[in-house]
Amino acid sequence: MKITKEHYNQLREMIARIYPELADYKLAIIAQGKAKDVDKRVRWDALNAVGGTRFICDNLYSYLNDEHIDSALRAIMKELEVQS
Repeated sequence: MKITKEHYNQLREMIARIYPELADYKLAIIAQGKAKDVDKRVRWDALNAVGGTRFICDNLYSYLNDEHIDSALRAIMKELEVQS
């Protein structure tokens, strides 16, 4: 991953705050049947819910693109899942 360890840890802390609620949210997205990639939708919606848009614009877009950020979000979700 191209993201710095410091920024990764900041993202992880942000997502960890709401991680327990994401299982129910994922089920709601599935029930709607509108998302092509449910897991990606949940990752990015979670980031938005914790105010991540400002963090990304101010810190990450200077050296990352959406694919890099999504890779970090995927890793964070897996890490939090293991620790739950």
